[in-house]
Amino acid sequence: MSDRITAAHELVADITNALEAAGLEDARATLNALEVPSGARHGVVVVSPPTLDFSSSWGDPTASWELHIIAGPPDNYLAAWERIDTIIDALVAGHINLKSAEPGQFQPTQGPALPAYTLTTHPLD
Repeated sequence: MSDRITAAHELVADITNALEAAGLEDARATLNALEVPSGARHGVVVVSPPTLDFSSSWGDPTASWELHIIAGPPDNYLAAWERIDTIIDALVAGHINLKSAEPGQFQPTQGPALPAYTLTTHPLD
């Protein structure tokens, strides 16, 4: 397994620990966007492959990760937003190395688009 895939699994474990510490046992973290249920009422954090920065002259690239925080229900934007905010607060409290967040939507494989935020980490290397 490559170092970045190993790091992705470690990031999912760190996010899972942060969610559990905040009492959000029903929320989950995953590397697989296909695991987002159509309603995502409890919230899901999907870790995407990292953005790589090769700007240093020598050495390995630095990796910044995108975390997609997705929640429903799709017909109650404020309830979804509340859940997303609760998950973001859990990640901050869990010392996940966050840099920025941008609101948006996530289109699951089935059902309507869901409210989401895309968070970017500082380089974790």
